[in-house]
Amino acid sequence: MDVPGPLSWLAPGGGLSGLLRRGLKHTGVVQALTTRTAIVDLLDLADVTVPYAERSAPLGLDRFPLALDGADHEEARQVVAAALLRSDGEQRAGVDDAEQVVRTNLDEARGRGAVDVVSKVIDPALVAWVERWFGLPGCGPDLLRCGRLITHATFLNPPLPAFRVDLGGLRRAVDEVQAQHEALLAPMAEAPPGTVSHALLQVVDPELAASHLLGLTVGPLALGSKALAEGVDLRLDGPWTAASIPTAEHGEAAFATLVDRCPPLPGVLRHNPVERRVQGGRRRVTVPAGLVLAATACPAHRGDVGAPALAYGHGRHRCLGEAQITGLGGRVLWLLGQHAPSRVGRLRAAPRPLGVRRWSFPGRLVVSLDA
Repeated sequence: MDVPGPLSWLAPGGGLSGLLRRGLKHTGVVQALTTRTAIVDLLDLADVTVPYAERSAPLGLDRFPLALDGADHEEARQVVAAALLRSDGEQRAGVDDAEQVVRTNLDEARGRGAVDVVSKVIDPALVAWVERWFGLPGCGPDLLRCGRLITHATFLNPPLPAFRVDLGGLRRAVDEVQAQHEALLAPMAEAPPGTVSHALLQVVDPELAASHLLGLTVGPLALGSKALAEGVDLRLDGPWTAASIPTAEHGEAAFATLVDRCPPLPGVLRHNPVERRVQGGRRRVTVPAGLVLAATACPAHRGDVGAPALAYGHGRHRCLGEAQITGLGGRVLWLLGQHAPSRVGRLRAAPRPLGVRRWSFPGRLVVSLDA
């Protein structure tokens, strides 16, 4: 999750300086720096929600799990989780398709000595992956654009008291999502068994299935692209050799570590309805009512039994696709690691769509390739 302004300056450890924390309050958000256990306990509470629902209704996504709470949320989440489970075979086949895209594009770019990893590696790989997994060949580029607009309209446009909302961007997102919703109905009906589309259509009506599928694009296509681009950028700050990531499994571990370092993670924006006192290191911290960025100075310790990856949230609103994006991200990092020894350019933001004032998605990152 990402929000603009001071939150983009979160340090890798999760904490803002005193000056930036005061500036954060002016946006209507307060940061509570606590221990990891305290954040987990907070996010486990049923009444702690994500600031998503208010923006979801105009997009037609108000029945997607993140826009719901209580029994409705659990029911919708079970539907989506079951569809992901039943489509696991095609998800894995999609990772193989993505790997082939990465290999082909890297081989074509090697003679030129450099490649833009966002436009030529990351986004094409994600598109190939999702087209196979969802059962929607040819729809990937539209879904990629739609997923980014949904993210912009919800997470990047939070209803903060002192924050200027990008109304043009919201209108653009609403129009795009509604158009894409209608365009998906026919190809979803033709999706083969074993895909997400087919699995959803077995349990919900086509309109809701299309809404669920569009809501799912936010994770793998929007936030996944952002996390991978930032991860590659971070990885290039250190030694980048073929030996540094010798296998795809090592790539997964590297991607998991890099995601934990990407700001504003492991800070997690949530709405807390009542003031609470939680343990924050050596002292108890007051978590006020309202929008709170709950952050910890200690990244999640992956590999520990029961230790959640806070980069993906926790509790009732924890991301369902963590394992899937980690597998794909690790494969991409592994393949890049065989060819990309050093940096040429810095990560840059993508051009903003017409009518959108702010746009934080990565658009260009050029790296050199081995001969």
